[in-house]
Amino acid sequence: GHYYAPFFVGISEVTGAFLFVVDLFKMFPSLREAFPVANLASRALFALSHIIVRVCYWSWVAWHMLVDNVHVLASDDVPWPLVTLCNIAGNVILTALQLYWGVLIVRMSLRTLRALQGDAPSSPSSALQGGQRYDAQRG
Repeated sequence: GHYYAPFFVGISEVTGAFLFVVDLFKMFPSLREAFPVANLASRALFALSHIIVRVCYWSWVAWHMLVDNVHVLASDDVPWPLVTLCNIAGNVILTALQLYWGVLIVRMSLRTLRALQGDAPSSPSSALQGGQRYDAQRG
């Protein structure tokens, strides 16, 4: 169980750095207006990092953790079966949340791309005005 802790409580949190920048632009509209390209870049980096780290890599690590926990449960030497079962349940729930947030992020990204395609190339900020609501990734 402890083998997976650096990923789940460390590496996966890298996406939070990009979300912080996204939130800065959301909290300070003047920044968004002054730096529209940086606003767009921070959103793109957050979306990309979330999909890579919290959807793809998370799912791979979670699967291996699940398999390891099932092997522990199947063995005759499981000291705390309830703890292992709770570990499995938590893993499944948190993985489902990552996948759900991934879907929301992909939808928001597609909406932003469509807005940018319909917008003048010199004005990315106006295309992003409607996409400022995203708050899902907080886990």
